Amino acid sequence: MTGPRDQPVQPQDHPAQPPLPAPAYARRHGPVRAVGGAAVALLVAGGVAATVPAMVEDAEHQVLTLPAGTAELVVHGDAGDVDVRAAAPGEEPVVAATKHWSFREPTPVVTTTGGVTTVSLDCPSAAQLAQCYADWQVAVPTGMPVTVRASVGEVDVTGLTGDVTVDGSVGDVTVTGAPTSLRVTTSVGQIRATLAEPPGSVELRTAVGDVELRLPDGATYDVRATATLDPAVVEVESDPASEHEVRVSSSVGSVLVTGG
Repeated sequence: MTGPRDQPVQPQDHPAQPPLPAPAYARRHGPVRAVGGAAVALLVAGGVAATVPAMVEDAEHQVLTLPAGTAELVVHGDAGDVDVRAAAPGEEPVVAATKHWSFREPTPVVTTTGGVTTVSLDCPSAAQLAQCYADWQVAVPTGMPVTVRASVGEVDVTGLTGDVTVDGSVGDVTVTGAPTSLRVTTSVGQIRATLAEPPGSVELRTAVGDVELRLPDGATYDVRATATLDPAVVEVESDPASEHEVRVSSSVGSVLVTGG
């Protein structure tokens, strides 16, 4: 009996065709999609990690007093929103933290060195697997310099007249008032600033997000505004000799500098 292996192989009339090449797709806006995808992945991963301990989350509002002799304030808001405003006449400067945590309660930390007071939240080393963050509400004298360092969260600054610095990673930043100088940098987020008095200098920079700056009338400004995707829109007169220096940029987003 002849088995399957003994049967001769019949020659093919036509040789097999090679596989078709994979279709080529346009790589337009590849870097933009990569940045957006990375940002979304970061936020989604954080949300998933935070979901598990949410059922055991605790919260508490804690009020702190600024130490005597504080001439400058630094707020470290690793996660959570930060609101900084000018204290009303007769109101004592204050720092309040609405703490959120799972398993172990964190403690606000206040340190003062050379007149610079720094506030932060002492989260446990395993906080990546649990909830641990604070929303900060701060009231300071109007002329006090303030620096906010935030990793994830929105930052609002209202009514200050001293130097204002905001260093953020992910989150929108809004500033209103008359700061002597203003510097805001963030990786992902929109920046909006409305100023009541001509500042000595302004620097607003974001990698992904729109930037909108409204400057008061009655002064000229040395404006340099750049945007990668679309031309920056500058609606105020720019004078390189002006003492009011303005620098605004966005890598992925629109830029608008206007007056009024």
